[in-house]
Amino acid sequence: MSPQTNKELVLSMVATVVSPEAVTDDFEFSIQADPSSHAAANRVLTRDTLVAGLAATKTTFRHPDDGPAGDGLRQTVRSITAEDDRVVVETVAEGVLKSDPSRKLKNHGVFVYEFRGDKVARLRVYEDTAYVTAFWKDENSAISAAVNGS
Repeated sequence: MSPQTNKELVLSMVATVVSPEAVTDDFEFSIQADPSSHAAANRVLTRDTLVAGLAATKTTFRHPDDGPAGDGLRQTVRSITAEDDRVVVETVAEGVLKSDPSRKLKNHGVFVYEFRGDKVARLRVYEDTAYVTAFWKDENSAISAAVNGS
């Protein structure tokens, strides 16, 4: 596919959440970080792990009050670049914890999507792992369990 087509697919995935049909069977997902900063740092995770984590996000968070209602995290794209088989997206993810509406997540991240044909084969995430770890410090979340395999 062309870089422009890849870019359009990634924008669709950011808006609607990753569909298992949009990734290869051997899809790899990883959070790139110092292992001391995040329990899942640098571990290669599978498509099923990513899908389970995203499903847990929808049950754990709702969109912030300053925009349209919805479940999960609201992703705002700040920039997107496509070249060859790669698309890089800079986003801000925001959400309100359903179990405690006083707790609001606002996480900045960069996602590197690598395509093989018309599907995503690899996704690397760069985020503020210290912020994410501190946010979940006292929570036993389904998201954490899905990503960390616990």
